[in-house]
Amino acid sequence: MSALLTDVWGAGKVDLIEDLIDAEYRSHIEETHPVRSSRRTGPVIPRLEIIAYRSGIPNLSLDVTAVLADGDTVVAIWTMSGDNTADASVEGGDEVIPSSGRRVEATGIGLFVVRDSRITKATYHWNPLGPLTQLRFFATGTLEIGLGDGTVSLQR
Repeated sequence: MSALLTDVWGAGKVDLIEDLIDAEYRSHIEETHPVRSSRRTGPVIPRLEIIAYRSGIPNLSLDVTAVLADGDTVVAIWTMSGDNTADASVEGGDEVIPSSGRRVEATGIGLFVVRDSRITKATYHWNPLGPLTQLRFFATGTLEIGLGDGTVSLQR
């Protein structure tokens, strides 16, 4: 699990994904629309996610600050950072997020289920202004944040 965060997310070694991710893998990133990855399972999901983030943040780095494990459940706390120096896009997708030239930073928690030394499920929780939201905000100038029953709009 640490290899997924430090080597794959942090160092961009996507060739390691096949050894780390189970064929039935499911990913849940709260800022990514569920329809985008609901049709796919397995290693293709993190490959697309990681390549998309790293396309816009080529110097992305990820530092794991704590790991807790209980049976097949592993929780990791991490911090990522990098500079949005290129346009970000998802392979095969229709959205391109223009480069902002700004630094992007986030702290998050990953909840992983590991069986037979492979990750079968990952759920990521980022701070409210996670990297993708930061990029969209800086690129478009508007950010909407849902707060309970209401929504707050911020403009740059």
